[in-house]
Amino acid sequence: MTEILRRSGTLPLNASVHSVTRKIFGEGEGLMSVMYRLSLDYGADADKAWPRSLVAKVTPPSLKPRIVGELLDLFKAEVQFYDENISERTGIPTPKVYHAAHGGHGRYMLILEDLAPAKCGDQISGLSAEQAQAALTAVAPLHAKYWNAVHEEEETMDWVRPKNNLDYWKLVKKTFTEAAAKIHNRLEVFGIDSEKVPNFLAFVKHLDETFDDFIDLECNDYKGANKHALFSTTLCHGDFRGENIFYTMGASGGVKLIDFQLVREAVGCEDVSYFLVGSMTIEERRRCEVQLIQHYVSELQRQGVADLSMAEALLTFQFGFVLTIIINTIALNDSDGGNSERGKMLLTAMLERMEAAMVDWQFMDAWLLRCSKVGDDNVTEMYSQDELLQSLPTFVHPLLS
Repeated sequence: MTEILRRSGTLPLNASVHSVTRKIFGEGEGLMSVMYRLSLDYGADADKAWPRSLVAKVTPPSLKPRIVGELLDLFKAEVQFYDENISERTGIPTPKVYHAAHGGHGRYMLILEDLAPAKCGDQISGLSAEQAQAALTAVAPLHAKYWNAVHEEEETMDWVRPKNNLDYWKLVKKTFTEAAAKIHNRLEVFGIDSEKVPNFLAFVKHLDETFDDFIDLECNDYKGANKHALFSTTLCHGDFRGENIFYTMGASGGVKLIDFQLVREAVGCEDVSYFLVGSMTIEERRRCEVQLIQHYVSELQRQGVADLSMAEALLTFQFGFVLTIIINTIALNDSDGGNSERGKMLLTAMLERMEAAMVDWQFMDAWLLRCSKVGDDNVTEMYSQDELLQSLPTFVHPLLS
């Protein structure tokens, strides 16, 4: 710790850490890491500016997440995110990093600023409109900086997983297919009435039968792969949700974003869709989601993204539900519903919110309409105004005028 703090310019050469005590926290909240709070003692002459508490994020102890994390480059991605100073390059707020290292074979470590007493968003009770707006303001610079340019910028071109990574999507398909086969049994384990999530179950069945077509879309239907495509990509957080957002100055004040293991090239509104649907109550989302989408689009345009239309934002927000459905399906299969009451409550809330959003946004009909417009090159054709009105719910039609 002495060496780490000296290298980061935090501790002078004539000072040292005398002792470190650690305490695990956040148990059961994440499968892909273990978190420790480190308490540091420098002796009697310590400078008040030296950090007394830091956070260590390290390799999970179980074999399966180590293998998955290494196979999908999750550990490497988070270390690279900090090594390449993406936070400083974009201006997005993150904890200060003192040390980031990836050793291969499922081994990695981050030493980070301790954000306590700040608290992360509570997904079960749901975020307020003010908290959601603050989070979208925070993530917008990341999306704006790499808009259609993830693999053109030197600091991201070599390590960010591209949207058309076929090996990755084959692994997702395998995991999703296994989970889909057990979904009714898993709903019973979690005590979730299948009759309350009919749209969710119908789409899981549809996607299970057509996953290869979905992969073709993911790998081809964006501007980086085909210039005549309708949809743009950027550098996405990948797990943008309430519990990865710390509020440092109250509900609508400063925020800091954490957990960049799933950072990847994707459609920007996938982050927004996953966030609003999963991190807000149904009632609060319905009350303010239109204004929040408008705020996100305005933030990107203010930061120089000139080619994002409201139509593209609304369609990609709607189509972003696919990612959330995939994540929830896999989570149902991987989570232990019997031992974690909080995990059970969170997943139950996610499914209920997803079901409501699918109804609100007439998702299944919109998805089938999109599929009918996909050409032989696996690219969605331009929407006519009538098709836009048919695909999108009436409450967003005023945004299209």
